Amino acid sequence: MIALVLIFCRFTEPIGCEILRLVPESPTPIGCLLEGQERAARWLDDHPRWELVHTICEKNVAPQRPA
Repeated sequence: MIALVLIFCRFTEPIGCEILRLVPESPTPIGCLLEGQERAARWLDDHPRWELVHTICEKNVAPQRPA
């Protein structure tokens, strides 16, 4: 399984970052990166004072069990 990790930081507070871990719809690394660009752009539209600092597609991530 692949996990999409997007890291956003505020322009004014570089230590105040937000890490989003998402399950991409595409199971391929390329699909994950392309989807990451789309999701990051949507997130940034809603959070104009933030910037994307890193995008990672992690392989071999165990699926999350419902709580």
